[in-house]
Amino acid sequence: MVEIIIRKSNEYEEQFDSNRIIRALMLAANNTGQSLTPQEIEQITEYINKHIPNTVADIEELHLLAIDAANTTRPDIATAYNAYHLYH
Repeated sequence: MVEIIIRKSNEYEEQFDSNRIIRALMLAANNTGQSLTPQEIEQITEYINKHIPNTVADIEELHLLAIDAANTTRPDIATAYNAYHLYH
């Protein structure tokens, strides 16, 4: 598996962890009143792992990836996730 680096500033980098996106989408799903199923989590994880670039220079790229991934299975979650990020 390729090591993916997230650049948060000129001085700070961290390894990418798809579980952080999954947790955020699970919270968004809970806000819709319907949890993610294990099958939906698997589909979203596969989408993320397939579409994540080797280097992420802007954290906004991850937010857009999360929205795109959620749209593949549950557009309502993508909407809830996006709404949360617009106001926080």
